[in-house]
Amino acid sequence: MNMGLRIPPSPLERHTRLLLRAYPAEYRAERSGEILGTLLEATPGGRGWPTLRDSVSLVTGGIRARADLNRRAPLGTALRQATIIGVSLFCAHRAGASLQELARMPHFSLLPSVADAVLLILVAVLAWTGSRLAVLAGALGTLATGMWWDQSDFAVLATLSHGRVHAPGIGALLQNAVPLAVPLAVLVGVTGRSARPRIGWLAFPGISLALALTAVALQMWNVYQVNAYPSALGTALISGRGTGVFLLAGILAAAWLVTDTRPALGVAAFLTVFTLPDYVSNTSVFWHDFYGTTSSSSLETIGAGFVLMAALTLLLRHRARKGTRTVS
Repeated sequence: MNMGLRIPPSPLERHTRLLLRAYPAEYRAERSGEILGTLLEATPGGRGWPTLRDSVSLVTGGIRARADLNRRAPLGTALRQATIIGVSLFCAHRAGASLQELARMPHFSLLPSVADAVLLILVAVLAWTGSRLAVLAGALGTLATGMWWDQSDFAVLATLSHGRVHAPGIGALLQNAVPLAVPLAVLVGVTGRSARPRIGWLAFPGISLALALTAVALQMWNVYQVNAYPSALGTALISGRGTGVFLLAGILAAAWLVTDTRPALGVAAFLTVFTLPDYVSNTSVFWHDFYGTTSSSSLETIGAGFVLMAALTLLLRHRARKGTRTVS
């Protein structure tokens, strides 16, 4: 007698298990057997799927269960996780900008862009480990590498070494260092074991990297392999990558909003908080006096982002309170 014989599951069982994935893993581990057995008994024979009513009930029940589970996260932890999403999206976006240089610069100048992109991606991923020390080390390495390779900062270092403070050099330092240092400092501050983000949220920085790599691949293929002319699609992806990242990440966060507010709040943070350092550096007295430029056009975006962040924070707070009442 073959005791190892295993009867494969019926189509009804396979499809029911598929619908059960709408529930959180913890819930499935505890109650999936009970739900599966009840449905298999109640479904008429010969069907490959549960009835429409039972299918809808499974999916909506899973959504409610996920929403209830997400509400149990403390408000402070949820805000820290949303911030990590926003900063990691910022890091990926900036890494994408460095990778785009691969399609423009000669081969001997590729190392700075590659090193900058790799370090930024590493810092973003390290936040998912929950180790603040590792994120701090990665952030310091990223800043040091960026300052080392940024030619405009050599003037700052040179003037300071001679005991003089050169105002245009300070403006260059503000323009290049501040927009990167501020988000990285925020990331170090919010990282922790209790605020480790979910693996699925890596999709948000992944969107930015995917767009950048696609644009670079199209440009390099056309320039180096085909006809030495940039790809029209690649050029469009590069010029509109910022808008594309926000739209795609916003659509994904909006879909997630049914069960969780944190991804949407993270995308709003990416739009808002991490636009401020660029605005501050470009409107500083040094930059304005010596280069005559400001970036006041971003004020509307910053204001709209703050309003969105405030609304999502209130929603997150409301859901967290509701989850606390449910648990108690």
